[in-house]
Amino acid sequence: MLALMETARAAPDGYTLAVGSAGPLTVSPTLFKSAKFDPRKSLEPVIWFINSPGIIAVHKDLPARNMAELIELSKRKSLTVASAGTGSVLHLMGEYLQERLSIKWTHVPYKGSAPALLDLIAGRTDVITDLVSSTMAFVKSGQLRALAVTSKSRSPALPSVPTLDELGYTGLEMGSWMGLLAPKGTPAAVITRLNTILNAAIQSPELAEQVRVSGNELAGGSPRAMSDLIDAELPRWEKVIQRLGLKPE
Repeated sequence: MLALMETARAAPDGYTLAVGSAGPLTVSPTLFKSAKFDPRKSLEPVIWFINSPGIIAVHKDLPARNMAELIELSKRKSLTVASAGTGSVLHLMGEYLQERLSIKWTHVPYKGSAPALLDLIAGRTDVITDLVSSTMAFVKSGQLRALAVTSKSRSPALPSVPTLDELGYTGLEMGSWMGLLAPKGTPAAVITRLNTILNAAIQSPELAEQVRVSGNELAGGSPRAMSDLIDAELPRWEKVIQRLGLKPE
């Protein structure tokens, strides 16, 4: 968020840009209200270029082979859910999922995805909401069982894992993402030029393959697509943060 705030104060000439991701752009403004930072008022989206789908995975021995069984098990047994840290997008994804599915897990926060995943593999926790990119190697090796992805369509990295939507759990598209932003007031012609060049650049088959094997997806599109994404996610995560009474750590 510091980097985004510095970019917002820079000259709006197209020469100072920021790479922003879901956390600093749609979670931090609510967690750190004292900073009075609203990305919608201080930054101009240029392009949404990477999408990182979310995933729901469980310990390989948990007696739940699909989402319906996980929900049923959650209603009769106390389960723990690991996350990359309190207030992270990955934590909020898990809380939003529980709310929408009318279940309750005990949250176990870690300092990042790596230790959270390792403890899940070891059986110290039961469930995790994370990203395909962080989790796919453990799913492919059989150390974890993936039950669903939280993207609009199946992940090319894990094509056998269904989406929540196709399982009948709608309105649960979420994950992380990255985009490029400029200071507010950057001329529209400059934003358009950058957007056009970058949209052309992400058509590279080599880049697409690198992104695919990492478990991510290329996005692209107009600056408005990224504006709409921020507009949708800021209030969604704000409601979750307020409901949980989360404070910055």
